[in-house]
Amino acid sequence: MESVSCPACGQSNGYSPMWKVPDHLWFPDRYFQLVRCHRCGFVYLNPRPDDKAMQDYYPDFAHPSAPMPTAMPPAFLWRIQQIESREKEGKLLDVGCGNGLFLAFAVERGWDGYGLDNSPGAIHAAKNRLGDRVKLMTLSQADYPSDFFDMISLFEVLEHLPDVTDHLREIHRILKPGGWVCASVPNFGSLERWIFQKWWVGLDAPRHLQQFTAESLHFFLKESGFDEVAVRSISADKIQMKKHAITYCQESLRYLLRDLGLYPRRIPPTAEEFPAMGNEQPAAWKKGIHALEWMVFYPFCLLARCLDKENTLWAWGRKS
Repeated sequence: MESVSCPACGQSNGYSPMWKVPDHLWFPDRYFQLVRCHRCGFVYLNPRPDDKAMQDYYPDFAHPSAPMPTAMPPAFLWRIQQIESREKEGKLLDVGCGNGLFLAFAVERGWDGYGLDNSPGAIHAAKNRLGDRVKLMTLSQADYPSDFFDMISLFEVLEHLPDVTDHLREIHRILKPGGWVCASVPNFGSLERWIFQKWWVGLDAPRHLQQFTAESLHFFLKESGFDEVAVRSISADKIQMKKHAITYCQESLRYLLRDLGLYPRRIPPTAEEFPAMGNEQPAAWKKGIHALEWMVFYPFCLLARCLDKENTLWAWGRKS
């Protein structure tokens, strides 16, 4: 574990502990500390696993290949419509491209697509679709030329990065003048996080090193040189496949009930078990619970939308 300064303002020792939260996905007996900076209020993981230790928390089998859908999934359609509201065509870089499904659809629509990811399994699947358009490396390792891309996307990526400002400045460098960056992150300022507190699924320790609000995400983009910065909240189901409006609420409730001993403790799947996850038919009692959850959580999600406090932040920034 390594201690770090505040990623937003650089304050080294001025922070207050918030919560100790477990790794709900893979190692439920390992706990991690979230802290809040005294100077700027930013919330981040401290101490955190170093680069080598962090590899344990990203098992490669968690990025399986998937067949190409016959039609563009709604989440991908929403993403591409947002992108094409700013630029209709050109060079698109998807940082954290995963198995390349979204990028493949973008290429089909005429974009000159490129992708980066640090998961060998994900990039293997992506290369089968896109060849050398995608690379197994970080943004700094890729060393793209300056003023190269028209659009760069980061969907649920920034919260995983130890050096947010460095990445955004590199993105600014490789964008053409007038080019755009679009990014999504979990919204620490959301109504869901306020309700569920340390059981909110968006914390996802230790993989989520940073916790963004609309104000802090706006700050990082401006600090990295972007103009025309705009940040708003959206629901995660708009940009993530196999999610629906209440998914985050459901998962957060499971975390709370497990801590109270009222829901079965989750056993991390093995590599052989993981591909079948999510395909099982729920038992009758679970179907009843799901129906009740929709009745409770859906009006709550509508309220969050009205207040601009949904569970995900969507941001734009332009290189002037």
